[in-house]
Amino acid sequence: MLKSLFFLLTFISMTACTKSHDLTLTICDIGTNCNKCYEVVKVSYSVNVITKQVSVESKDIKGKDINEVNNKCKVIDGNNWACDSAFMTTQAKDGVLTIANKPESSLVNNKKEVCLVRL
Repeated sequence: MLKSLFFLLTFISMTACTKSHDLTLTICDIGTNCNKCYEVVKVSYSVNVITKQVSVESKDIKGKDINEVNNKCKVIDGNNWACDSAFMTTQAKDGVLTIANKPESSLVNNKKEVCLVRL
């Protein structure tokens, strides 16, 4: 009984220390002001403030779930963090998310960029 209570309290404290941020991204032609776009991707970032890790959840082109920890993140708290990926840097500042395309990425070499869809 005590062991079950311990696991329940651990789970509750771990979930209470996790903050999620959802983004909708699209791949577009550079120079079109994000108007000529191809695919839409929904991404969810879950920030664990205790472990200072950010998990990324999405689906691939075939609809298969993707769930991985991004090891290239700096976490201050649930509303202030930044993560690098191959194509962009995602940053949360006071809970507001922004992206910055990496100029040396393969997307840019193919005249494409990642755009943040504002809903």
